[in-house]
Amino acid sequence: MFSPERSKRALRGVVFSSLDGVVNLIFMIFISSKKMMFCD
Repeated sequence: MFSPERSKRALRGVVFSSLDGVVNLIFMIFISSKKMMFCD
C-alpha cells in the first residue's frame, strides 16, 4: 500500500500535470485565434 505522504505527492503531480496541459491548451487556442484575427 502507498503511504499517505507518497499518494499525496503523486496526486499533486497529477494535478499539476493536468493543470499544465489545460494552460497549454488555452494558450494554443489563444495564439491560433489571434493569428486568425491578424489574417482577416
